[in-house]
Amino acid sequence: MKHSSVVRAAVALSVIGLLAGCSAGQSGGGSGGTSTAKPAAAKATYSAADLASIVTKVNSSLGLGGTVIDNAAAKNEVDKLGGANALTQQLGSSVTVQPAQCQQLLQDNLAKAPQAADNVTAMLTYGSNVLVVSAPGAKGWPQDVRASMTTKSDDVLAQCGEMTLSASGFTVKLAMTKTDAKTNAELTQGIHEGVTLDGAAQEVGSADILQALDGNLYIMVTESSSKLSTAAPSPATATQVVNAALAAAKK
Repeated sequence: MKHSSVVRAAVALSVIGLLAGCSAGQSGGGSGGTSTAKPAAAKATYSAADLASIVTKVNSSLGLGGTVIDNAAAKNEVDKLGGANALTQQLGSSVTVQPAQCQQLLQDNLAKAPQAADNVTAMLTYGSNVLVVSAPGAKGWPQDVRASMTTKSDDVLAQCGEMTLSASGFTVKLAMTKTDAKTNAELTQGIHEGVTLDGAAQEVGSADILQALDGNLYIMVTESSSKLSTAAPSPATATQVVNAALAAAKK
């Protein structure tokens, strides 16, 4: 496994595994704190076509020049990767995480992550960034997912704000911190994740993850960067992308 593959695996494992246990910030565009926002008076529902329309409008309004991936295509990509089950298997076999309690936390959160069949999703890839917009199926969001977005962030980062992941002879160090993220959503959370190869003095890559929850609409923007990347900077910030998605959902 090459350095770049280890870095990508590290980011994927931490983003998908740890964010299942993270909280969101304050209401009305709050920061990455732990207070609980007031729920919306009425929660709109969204079809797969609605979500594809939202990301299409974001792409156009902000001039991102990205590629829209609708629900069917997104689920096909998840199936190719094996989803959370494949990541869980990697944690149990080819990837070792330290501290040990973080490996268990990742496995537990991956096990309870909502399955692709239980919700609808649309994505937008632009440069090295990804916008994901999701909504629940008829059952609504699982209660533990909502609870995890309002109560567990500080605990998760206290335990696993610094981790190492080892695979195929390489060791990657991860350092995660909350950011003062703000959006127009009911709940907002931002995390910066620095990635350093063992023995290196500087980060070789990073990911900035912005999560927002507004009624039944979940939005995540992941901005990835690498010392080896030649991708042009995005014409819009993650906050602008989230707010554009929220505005498009209300039209």
